[in-house]
Amino acid sequence: MLGEFGQAPLCLELDLDSYEGHWSHVARFRGRSGWVVGARATLESATDIFRTVIAAGCDEWDNPIPAFQAAHLLECTWSDLGPCYEPPPEILDDLLCEEEGQVYARWQRETNTALQRHLIATEDRIATLERAARRETDRLLRQIDDLRRRRRFAGLTNETRSIFDTLIAELDAENDNAFEACRCQVGRIRIEAEQVEESLWRREDVLIEVLPFCVIAWHAPQAMESWVRESAPVTRASAEMVRTTLRQQLPGRIRELELTAEAKRPYRWNDAEVRALDRDVRRLRKKLNEVRT
Repeated sequence: MLGEFGQAPLCLELDLDSYEGHWSHVARFRGRSGWVVGARATLESATDIFRTVIAAGCDEWDNPIPAFQAAHLLECTWSDLGPCYEPPPEILDDLLCEEEGQVYARWQRETNTALQRHLIATEDRIATLERAARRETDRLLRQIDDLRRRRRFAGLTNETRSIFDTLIAELDAENDNAFEACRCQVGRIRIEAEQVEESLWRREDVLIEVLPFCVIAWHAPQAMESWVRESAPVTRASAEMVRTTLRQQLPGRIRELELTAEAKRPYRWNDAEVRALDRDVRRLRKKLNEVRT
């Protein structure tokens, strides 16, 4: 983890391979550069003292990095430490102020019993809705798989195959609509939950102090070239092996993405990543349907 270097900007190289979490958490930063600031936040109320570590970051184009991903960068080891003569971008201060507001929300969630009950009830509603949507999606996918299997029967006329294609397209559209309807319902539930959440907040005077312990201009190298296999011509046999491998591996990957999205969904600052995870799930499900035909 990055040490407490103080508030003077420093330059260093991050070793993303040293990150102990899932490799995908830091994969987007390979061959990139940017800024990250780590800070210790302390919230004091009349009855509590709440301490946590927050992070804010941006890439080389001053595009914000979600706070939970910036925190991943703080967990990597580093090398080539040196002074940085370039001032950090102004956006870092704005991002750190946003995280200061999240410290207050996090304190409320961890110390407010009524709010905790509300959050649990909200997650139960969403889980019930998503389970129903997942059952409906699985039912539609089974029907699509069966139609695709029957479409491959020998002796079918072009007209019959066209009918199968129409039915498959209709079920695909119904599946997409079911997914979109579930996403919209979940979105409405979360908006309503946020409005109720603020009404349940404890109305106490608090003092929040944020003290940066590092301001880093980072860069991360690409993966080692020796790890990249040379491409080989794709033959008919090897293409079928790829399809078999995908049929075996995609369900596990889809489930992993769904679990990650469900874990991040309760926190509204994860909305962008959750939407990206949902898109990946849909893309992989579509790919799985293709390799099953």
